[in-house]
Order: sequence, then structure tokens, then C-alpha cells
Amino acid sequence: MISSMFPDTLLSAVPEDRPDDSPPPPVLEIATGPENDVEDAANPNTTDVDHLIRGLQSTVDDPRLARKFLISLRTMSIHHPNRLGIAEAGGIHAIVVCMRRFKRESAVAKQGCAALQNLVCADKNEQRSVEEGALDAIVRAMMNHSRSPGTQEHGAAALRNLTAGSLANRTAVAEAGGIEALVKAMKVHPRNVDVQDKCCAALANVCNKHRANRVAIGEAGSVPYVVQALRMHGYRSKSVAEKGVRCLLNLSHTARNVEIMKCEEGIEGLVLGVAHRHGGKCKEWALKIFLKM
Repeated sequence: MISSMFPDTLLSAVPEDRPDDSPPPPVLEIATGPENDVEDAANPNTTDVDHLIRGLQSTVDDPRLARKFLISLRTMSIHHPNRLGIAEAGGIHAIVVCMRRFKRESAVAKQGCAALQNLVCADKNEQRSVEEGALDAIVRAMMNHSRSPGTQEHGAAALRNLTAGSLANRTAVAEAGGIEALVKAMKVHPRNVDVQDKCCAALANVCNKHRANRVAIGEAGSVPYVVQALRMHGYRSKSVAEKGVRCLLNLSHTARNVEIMKCEEGIEGLVLGVAHRHGGKCKEWALKIFLKM
């Protein structure tokens, strides 16, 4: 079976893994939003950042209006120059305050996470976001609204983007409880392909070239859920296949995690099977995992 998918010459040509040859994080993901969300935006055609931020700050007791302003900021922040302008005008802080004010409103949590998902996709905003409380707001939203698939999807995507290029942010995510939030999301929403996709990507980034986080993610019980995501979605979704296999590869740099993986029945055939289905870099990563099993 395996030899038919991967010839012996290819298997023998794959070098043994070095401790830190983890694949680099993929391109960041932007929350564009479904049409009904964009149509719900407050002043959808405005380009006045200050107006939107003042409007958001004024929604002291109206979560529905707050949601509209968050959608507007989310939509505006699709474009890179706007991300910097929103942050410089105090937008990140305003979003965090709004999410705290309406912490029981899942619609606010979802749109707040989506707006932050976009805003952190600018190098200058990464550290500022953490300093202004965005990381804590994202994790709290995910934990408080564990049954909201939209909050989990955008929260996980925001954590993924925050940890794509910053080792310090990977440490900060772990300290804020982000690992537990991601594992819980995968547990609660096994059939939601978008949640599984974003969580696999986030976990892969959080443990990228970070030994302590690899250990923590393994101990948090993530491996069975990543394997489950591959079983349920990996053959149909190339994105889940690539992100799930990449996550397992990053985790496999710790011997304990390899032992945990070996306890998953049929994992070798599963990983090689989804890799064979989609090919490309997924196939290369799967071979590296296979040689460790």
C-alpha cells in the first residue's frame, strides 16, 4: 500500500529530520466575511477611520450597533494600508474594550475576533496588538463562546496570524491559555471544516520552532483531535490536509509527541493517504512523519 503511493527510491531519498526543520508558516489569512455580514456594516461606504472608532466607542449599551461597527472595521482592514491607519487611530484598543464590554455577546465576539484577525496581519501591529490586550481578548472570547463556530474560526485564525512570524507571540499565546482554547475548539466542533482548518494552522504556528510549546500542545491532548480532523476532512479538503500534516510534523520534533502519535490507530496510513491524495508539500511532510513512526 505505502510502496505503491511512495516508491522506495523516494522514501530512501528523504533525509532524516533535523530538530528544527519545521516548514515555514503559510500566507496569512484575511477575514473577508460573507455578504450578509458586509451588508450589515455600519456606514459600509465610509473611509473615515476616526468616525468608525468613535462610533464603536459610543456603543455603551447596544451590542447590535457595536457588531455593525466591528463589521465595518473588519471590512476596511481587508486592505493593508487601512490596518495601519486603524491601529494608529486607536482601533485595536477600541475593539478590545468593546469585546470586554459585551463579553456575553457571541456576535460581538465573532466580529471582534475577525477584525483583529485582519489587523494583526501587519508587522507593525503584531506587538501593538499584544500590548493593547488583543491576545487576551481573543482567548477569552474563544473560551466564553465555545459553542460559536464563527468565534472559534476567527479566533483561531487571529492566533494563527499573530504567531506566524513572532516567537515571542508564540510564547504569549501559550501563557494566555491559547493552546487550551484551540484544543477545546477542535473538540467541540469536529464536523466544522473551517474551525478544524484554522485550529490546525494555529497549533502548527504556535509550536513552530518552539520546544516548550510542542510539549505543551502534546500534553494538552491535541494529537487525537488533529488526527480526527485529518480523518474527517483531510481527504476532501487540501487545506485541512496540509495544515493537519504540518501540525503533526512540527509536533513530531519532540520524542514524547511521536510516542503519542503512535498510539493513534492507523495514523501512518492516514497521513500518507491524505498526502498521496493531494501531493505537493503535504507529501514531503508526510514522509518525514512516517520515517519517525
